[in-house]
Amino acid sequence: MLLSEQELLKLQPLVVRPESIAPGVTPLRMSGRPLKCFFGMFSAFIGVHLMVKGASADEVHHNLMISPPFARACGFTLPDPQVASRHTDIPSLRKLEQFDQIMSDRRLWSQARVETVKNNLKNRVIVVEGENLVHDTTHYVAYSSMVLHEVPEEKDAEQSLKEAPLQPPPVESAPADEKKPSRRTKAMRREEKTSRRERRREAVQRQWRERRAKRRGQKRKKSIPKQFRKTTDTPKSSSNGAEGAKKKSVRKTQSRTVKNCQCDDRQTCPHEWVLADSGAGSIIKGTGAHKKKIWGHKAAVLSTTSGIPLDARAATDAASHDGTLLRPHLDTFFETYPELRGVFKVVLADKAYDDAQMKEGVEDVHHIEVLTQSNPRATKTIKKGMPKGMKSLSPNGVLTCQADQKIGFRGARLSTERFIYGPPLTEDGKPACMICPLKDQCCRRDTAGGRYVEIEFTRLDHIDPSLPPMARRFKAIMRQRTAVERAIKRIKLDFSSERLTRRGNPAFQAHLDRSLIAFHLMLRLE
Repeated sequence: MLLSEQELLKLQPLVVRPESIAPGVTPLRMSGRPLKCFFGMFSAFIGVHLMVKGASADEVHHNLMISPPFARACGFTLPDPQVASRHTDIPSLRKLEQFDQIMSDRRLWSQARVETVKNNLKNRVIVVEGENLVHDTTHYVAYSSMVLHEVPEEKDAEQSLKEAPLQPPPVESAPADEKKPSRRTKAMRREEKTSRRERRREAVQRQWRERRAKRRGQKRKKSIPKQFRKTTDTPKSSSNGAEGAKKKSVRKTQSRTVKNCQCDDRQTCPHEWVLADSGAGSIIKGTGAHKKKIWGHKAAVLSTTSGIPLDARAATDAASHDGTLLRPHLDTFFETYPELRGVFKVVLADKAYDDAQMKEGVEDVHHIEVLTQSNPRATKTIKKGMPKGMKSLSPNGVLTCQADQKIGFRGARLSTERFIYGPPLTEDGKPACMICPLKDQCCRRDTAGGRYVEIEFTRLDHIDPSLPPMARRFKAIMRQRTAVERAIKRIKLDFSSERLTRRGNPAFQAHLDRSLIAFHLMLRLE
């Protein structure tokens, strides 16, 4: 006799409504161990950051077990061996690891961080009106090992695009019938609201940009004689006389590759090899004798001039140059916080961000001026053709006389396109030229106020004459740039730990998000 096959019951998946979940209230589970409270585990991770520790799963579980008051504050109780498992019992280490993994991979820590910052902005806990933005990068030592590879120097465009960090989102093209407003129209609109002196300053800045673009175009069009041109028809001969081109190779550092599978033979299984610590790279700090290489992760930080960090993003490649991170970071920042568009007029950065093309792109898209220290790069100190009594003119516009005294910057005369330098002053405010032993070689006999020198704008072509780095106004603005150092210190040390305990960019971004959440929650207590 055969048993009749009964029809299988179709079970509907359990749907949990958000309004049915609250701190201490978990969904009903028909079998298995009771579910743990999401809010309790969330509070435990943020609470460890408030203790100035890195909130790894090990650290959170350790603090919950050794501190009953901390466990009760998070909504948990100590396990009782005489009672069955309860949903209020302290989660196991494995459960905390799973919670952190899910929160990191699904970017839930990032969503919580964005909502926390938006609430502080809405409730006026943070006041950003009248302040400027400051941008800088910081690094964390990676929790992984480094592998050195040799790769060909020439890369195709697709591969270079894949390796580019923090790529900005695609910009939608405007319809053909719509004409984009040109810069000239905006400049004309701006001229109607500004004074005559401001209009003259903008005209000088525009002329300076045109001269710089023309000079760059001439450098690109420089022709090469035929005898020195490289031809692709004849291959290069190597040093030993053998024919064939020998490709140059460069060294590239990355983390080791692994497979996230449990196959017996991983060499032949179809699963892909992935980086064990994605985003980690070699970071070069310092120059010259103080130069050192760090294997770690890089984060881009945006803060206000009062030292409040607003956003922190992990770079997809820590070996990327700092100047390439500002534009995509601003794109992502204003997409996340659209209510802050138009609030900031200036973003401050160090000399690594001194790139004319990047500055113009930021100004066109976000209408924000990027102020940086001048980076002379290949510009050398000028020593020939100097005015009488002057010794040298540095790329940063510092003028030095024959007595090794720095001539003070007095301003710029826009009508004649010249920088004006005045005599250095003594402690009592008098011109130092009067007591200088080289006065007869520098000043005229009837000079009573010290030596004044005029330098043409063309001798310092890389400096914007509308706001030169020698001016007091520029130096007063750039003094606010150090606020980002305080913001980075708060993220790395005050509300977190600079020691990473997990690999990969998602885990690193989660580490930054938890630090920002803890800091902005603490602001509400003031």
